[in-house]
Amino acid sequence: MQILRLTRESPVQPKNKPLHIGLPWSLFLIPLLFLTAVASVPFAVVTGWFLRRREKKFRERMLVHNRVVEWAEVEKSLLSQKGSVIEERFSFKGPVRLWWTAEIVLDETPYKLSDCWVTMCHDKTFRPFAEWCRGRYTNPKDGRALLVCRKETPHTELERVKELAEAMSPSRWIEVASPESLRR
Repeated sequence: MQILRLTRESPVQPKNKPLHIGLPWSLFLIPLLFLTAVASVPFAVVTGWFLRRREKKFRERMLVHNRVVEWAEVEKSLLSQKGSVIEERFSFKGPVRLWWTAEIVLDETPYKLSDCWVTMCHDKTFRPFAEWCRGRYTNPKDGRALLVCRKETPHTELERVKELAEAMSPSRWIEVASPESLRR
């Protein structure tokens, strides 16, 4: 199966006219923007806490169902060219889940896919692959893939192994947008 890289050239759009806000309104707007910025900090902290808590509960649920594999085992498998890693992304801010399967996903899929999850999010032709991948591999109830436990693995280590795996065989590390993010 061939990986397609899609590029879109954006059409030239006319420039918008700048909005001019007079002195009385700008004096009101500056404190309002400052208050909004200050309020966004605790909101981001609380949102991050809920996200980490939800992902921890998800990991625990996968552990109960024996659907977890340690990063060291995945790294060994990738370097010996066995199996595939599916990097499931929900959004730019997360969560990002890594799944491992002994199968070569590109050999199994009947659908076309992109090597960039952002392209997948914006192009509906990749939706069948994302839904097939969820049904076959990353479905929490009956998927074939194992959730990769990478608690203490530094991000730089993940990137290093990803680059090595892609250099050896691009089909070993696949990025996919979650079906939930495609429905938005």
